[in-house]
Amino acid sequence: MQQDYTYTTEAGATITLPPFSTIPFGVIRKLRNEPEQEQVFMLVEELADDAALAEMDKLGMAEIGVLFAGWQEQAQVTVGESSASSDS
Repeated sequence: MQQDYTYTTEAGATITLPPFSTIPFGVIRKLRNEPEQEQVFMLVEELADDAALAEMDKLGMAEIGVLFAGWQEQAQVTVGESSASSDS
């Protein structure tokens, strides 16, 4: 089983997110028809606890990009891509 993703901000705060690979199918299903930007916000709001959201709200967009890239890299996926889509 994959570990939670933990990111330490430039300010030294810790943000913990569940493994990207454990996102429940129901969450993905609900997001599928939303615009891409809205999907990101809804996903984070669904999965992150209040403390993580509070810390994320303090970050600049560049650091948010680093956090998301690391989260996806840990699971070896990118948003909008599944292992099935790369098998063709």
